[in-house]
Amino acid sequence: GMDADSLNQRLKGNGERPTIQDARRARAILDADEIESVLAGAAGAHDPGTAGMILAELSRGLTHRPAVAELLFDLLDHRELGSVAALALASDGDAAVVERLAHRAVNENDTASKRAARALRLVSGERDEK
Repeated sequence: GMDADSLNQRLKGNGERPTIQDARRARAILDADEIESVLAGAAGAHDPGTAGMILAELSRGLTHRPAVAELLFDLLDHRELGSVAALALASDGDAAVVERLAHRAVNENDTASKRAARALRLVSGERDEK
C-alpha cells in the first residue's frame, strides 16, 4: 500500500526508488501531516534526484504550513536540493512565503539568496540573467 512510512523507507534506499507516479498518488491519498513527514524524509534521502522530485511534487499547496516552509528554506543552501526548494517556495503562490523568499533574495549575497532571486525571476517570467 501507499503510506508515509513505506514511502519514507523507500526514500532511505530500502526497496524501489519512488517514481513521480508514486509521488502523485501520495499527494492524492495522504493527508497534509503525512505528506509533511515524507517531505522531511526526502530532505535526507539516499538519492538527490528522487529527493528533488518528491520535494517538488509534494510541497505543492503546502508551503503555507510552517514545517514545510522551514524545511524548504533550510534547504536553500543545500548543494543538490537548493534550487528545487527555491522553485517550490517561489511557485506555490503563498504570499507570505514569497515575501519571505524575496527578503532572503535581497539581503545576502550567498548561494541561498542567489537561488531565491533566480527562482523568483523564473516564476515571475522575467528573463534570467546570470
